[in-house]
Amino acid sequence: KKMRRRAREDARVAREDDVAAGTAPGARANRYRPKRLPADIMPLIGEAHGELASGNEARAIELLTEVVRRAPEHPEAYSALGELYEEKGDEENLEKARQLALVAAHLAPQDVALWRKVAVQALDVVHASELLPRPPRSFGEHEATAHDALTRVIKLDPDDCAAAADRASLRVGCGYPSAACDELEAFFRGRERDAPKTTEEAALCLVLARAARASRRDAVAEGALRRALLYEPPSDEGQDARDFEETRQ
Repeated sequence: KKMRRRAREDARVAREDDVAAGTAPGARANRYRPKRLPADIMPLIGEAHGELASGNEARAIELLTEVVRRAPEHPEAYSALGELYEEKGDEENLEKARQLALVAAHLAPQDVALWRKVAVQALDVVHASELLPRPPRSFGEHEATAHDALTRVIKLDPDDCAAAADRASLRVGCGYPSAACDELEAFFRGRERDAPKTTEEAALCLVLARAARASRRDAVAEGALRRALLYEPPSDEGQDARDFEETRQ
């Protein structure tokens, strides 16, 4: 799971500049531009980073909490504070981090990176990569958060294969493989049908194959699997390529 998350995060980060500029294939230009923090707040940010570098995490949290109090409309303040809580690693602080990330994303609804962060954190709770067929059920709290965040990511960046895979996996995990299969077939419709060009695209084919198999669409599953197996990871793709090979085997 950690390897899959790292590979997806690396690929997502690589897309950020292209998405922001509107140069990623199919992506809308990210017109969101955060407001500048007030001049009297900036020294607090610098001081917080200094305290963190010195190992004084508690003081850094105090300073960033003050930034949030004095600049409640600025998403970066919530995001920075959330990252500190996330690093603590225990469930109580991880929940704080999830809530702060969600606030940041709602303050900047056009910022695809913030919605990706919300989705990744929520998926860590629900383990949405599981694709075993289950009886249909309603989304739980974190599942609903992840689904909403992934939907927003796909709307802002329609070619984000990792987000499409995560959303489909979430639906399969909640007992709706047929809906997941329909969703991914629609995602691929109109796109090239030759060999996948990236690990994310190849992995998405595997998700489609598993969802189709779970919904007893054997022809769709076979076609998706054949396409996934055409992928040849570049030798310089490193860990991302090794992760895909493990998944394919």
